[in-house]
Amino acid sequence: MWLNRRVLALLITAHLLLCFASLSQADDRYRVIRIYDGDTVLLERISNGKEHSKLKLRLADIDAPERNQAYGKQSRLALKDLCTGDDVTLEVTLLNQDQHKRHLGHLTCNEINAAVYLVELGLAWHNAKYSDNPDTRKAETIAREHKLGLWKNEKPISPWQWRRLQQLKSN
Repeated sequence: MWLNRRVLALLITAHLLLCFASLSQADDRYRVIRIYDGDTVLLERISNGKEHSKLKLRLADIDAPERNQAYGKQSRLALKDLCTGDDVTLEVTLLNQDQHKRHLGHLTCNEINAAVYLVELGLAWHNAKYSDNPDTRKAETIAREHKLGLWKNEKPISPWQWRRLQQLKSN
């Protein structure tokens, strides 16, 4: 009986802590202050009307062309158009960090998942090596079938292949 009360007290305490944590995060807002490329942005966290820390966010589930790669500029511009401006509402879900110390996560701009949006336009690949997201996988299939964006090319070069070719050229 004593153990049950103690477990119940711990559960209630944990629940209250989660509720308070959720409330404090609900006050946090973000704004995009820089678009690096089609899958990486710099965000500024705003809490209670005050600007706070900045974080570099790498969109999970996709890999977009690099800036100097074919469709790199279009990908970056599409992300900028979707996620910047005074009337844009952002939702950010942080997942973890990648090997470059960037935060990995989901970015929703005016209720549109930015990663899915870019893949639907043919401006990014579903990153099958690191993601099993069915939404980005399906979006890529549809973009390929309709030859949208980079899929207009018969054999587009993926960003991971392009980066490797650039490394080989520099060596």
